[in-house]
Amino acid sequence: MSKILIEDIMNNDILIMGPDDSLVKAVKKMQEKNSDYVLVSNDRYPEGIVTERDVITKVLSVGLKPDKVKLKDIMKSPVMTIEKKLDVKVAWESISESKIKRLIVTESEKAVGVITAFDILSVAPELFEAEEGQNNPEGGFCEFCGSYFPSLNMVEGKYVCDSCKDQLLEE
Repeated sequence: MSKILIEDIMNNDILIMGPDDSLVKAVKKMQEKNSDYVLVSNDRYPEGIVTERDVITKVLSVGLKPDKVKLKDIMKSPVMTIEKKLDVKVAWESISESKIKRLIVTESEKAVGVITAFDILSVAPELFEAEEGQNNPEGGFCEFCGSYFPSLNMVEGKYVCDSCKDQLLEE
């Protein structure tokens, strides 16, 4: 495999908002940009992230009023970051080891993009094959949260991770 840098395949169209911005404003921006997350940042330094799932699990399912919630109240922090000049193999290792959906790409500690497992696998599928050979051959991407797992469960006709399986079975 030829060396492919993160900056060559990252998505640099990221949604960034401040920690004191309202959740309602963030959800509207997420809808406008067709994004399932918003990066929470001061001066482009990544402080946290809020995903659609956070809105459901930390706000709606517990009865909070979305118009009273600020992003800093529900953001996951710290976020995992990676420098844009690194090889995508490093990003793949970080994503698959930590079982996260995305890495925030930085330059001089400031957010400049995002990279996902799907971005990496679209240009370097051999990384997935190597990972698959080391783990349970039934592993792959959860059809609910999109993260990679070495083993998945079949629930309602979909392959899902243990966490999503529990959530689906509760509904």
